[in-house]
Amino acid sequence: MNKPNCFLVGGVRSGTTSLFEYLGQHPQVFAPAVKGIDFFGEYPNDGYPKFFGNLKKYLALYKKAKNEKILLDASHYFHVQKAPENIKKFNPSSKIVIILRNPLEIIQSQVNNGHMGIRGNAKKALSQKNEGKRLLIENLKFSRNIKNYIWVFGEENVYITNNFKKKNISYFFYFLRGIRNFNYFFLKNKRKNHGTKFIIQIFFRNLFKHCNFLGVFLFNYFF
Repeated sequence: MNKPNCFLVGGVRSGTTSLFEYLGQHPQVFAPAVKGIDFFGEYPNDGYPKFFGNLKKYLALYKKAKNEKILLDASHYFHVQKAPENIKKFNPSSKIVIILRNPLEIIQSQVNNGHMGIRGNAKKALSQKNEGKRLLIENLKFSRNIKNYIWVFGEENVYITNNFKKKNISYFFYFLRGIRNFNYFFLKNKRKNHGTKFIIQIFFRNLFKHCNFLGVFLFNYFF
């Protein structure tokens, strides 16, 4: 039975979606078709309510996984108090990835995206009492939320960062059970139009899969 073993738990508006998409391009990583499954969440994701608390449908997302070392679940678990224990019971060997961001930037990003009920005006949005504000406050309790995961999984199984610059990548891939660190990770979001350069990057990325030395040399030489 295939089970996710790496959980990108957040925090909110901190780059989890981008990381999920980047890692999903790695041949040793399986990323399901759904991001934000929230099986262990506080309540269902409005976009995918059928997965909430439904183990059969949750695991069905991973049936197509083959020999990948990492099976991802990127969901809004950072602030959920019971999530660490429930994930641990589900798969004791899980790895946890937490991405942090300047709280002021998180607030502004939430407001700009309309998640606070009012778009664009942070001061007015924060004066409101609604579920969006409550969730934001819970997500900004960095110390509490991080301690919850470290207490359950141990420091060695929780990766915490506020950026993914090149100097941090080698350790990050080692943390992910030693999967190979090729320059997949530095490709920009593939949803954007990158034209010729993006196509060339894809070419060298696939070349690397079949010829390690030549692929690394050419990719580093040109990029």
